[in-house]
Amino acid sequence: MAKSPIHTLGQEIGLFLEQAMLPVFQSVADTNGFYLDFVGKDRPARKGKKVKWEDIYGSSHDLDFLIEKNGSDTNMGQPVAIIEAAWRRYTKHSKNKAQEIQAAVLPIADKYSHLKPFLGAVIAGDFTAPSLKQLNASGFNIIYFNYANVVKVFLKFGVDIYFDEDTEDDDGWKKLEAFRKLTSSKKDAVTTELLNLHEKEINSFTSKLKEALDRQIKQIFISPLFGENYSFTDMTNAKKFIYDYNSEPNNEELTFAKYQIVIHYTNGDKLEGSFRSKDRAISFLNSVLH
Repeated sequence: MAKSPIHTLGQEIGLFLEQAMLPVFQSVADTNGFYLDFVGKDRPARKGKKVKWEDIYGSSHDLDFLIEKNGSDTNMGQPVAIIEAAWRRYTKHSKNKAQEIQAAVLPIADKYSHLKPFLGAVIAGDFTAPSLKQLNASGFNIIYFNYANVVKVFLKFGVDIYFDEDTEDDDGWKKLEAFRKLTSSKKDAVTTELLNLHEKEINSFTSKLKEALDRQIKQIFISPLFGENYSFTDMTNAKKFIYDYNSEPNNEELTFAKYQIVIHYTNGDKLEGSFRSKDRAISFLNSVLH
């Protein structure tokens, strides 16, 4: 079944905004000595045009932008920033789109949790406050090009991209054709206007991204824990145990439990791990980028 013209128009507007942000992310990556991968880039290190990474279960996820440490055209690096882009015209779809972004990014972030990758989302169109809050709560930094601003900027340069569910196909085709006829110079002008209009958001986003890429280890706390674990099914017995427990050291009764490791970074990030063996604790520390 053929796609409606307004559906196609929405997809192409979303792609336009991705392309608008590409030089911004490229500049951040280049300035900080990292490698930027993105959809459509020719890269011998991977197959095809898509940016695909596998989660811990071997499932593949398509990503939009990914910044790597030690990456190159011929070598896959370590993912230190994952940024998704999304367009949604109607607020009724925004929650589902937020969940799609989480489903694509979080499994990869979990697999590489020892790298504590920066999470970002460039979203455009109509998104509800709860959907934005949902992404923030999952650790995403956001740039939001709201629909009204996008329409206003394109209209300034002679192209009316406004549509809704009542837009007729004939009108939709005209809008799509007008969008596609934009000259390169006008596209550049639209991009500049949009970025200027959202300058504060973009600067805040890129500032946090730079901090994440520049971060250094501030402190490493290692706590060797001894003793048994005790479990309770009610609060009364749990509190009674604490009241009655002999907290005076008695080395003869203590059994090593685990190493609790907490790493604090200069940008406020924190990385934690618990390990029962020395080898696993050392392996964890070796895996941390610094």
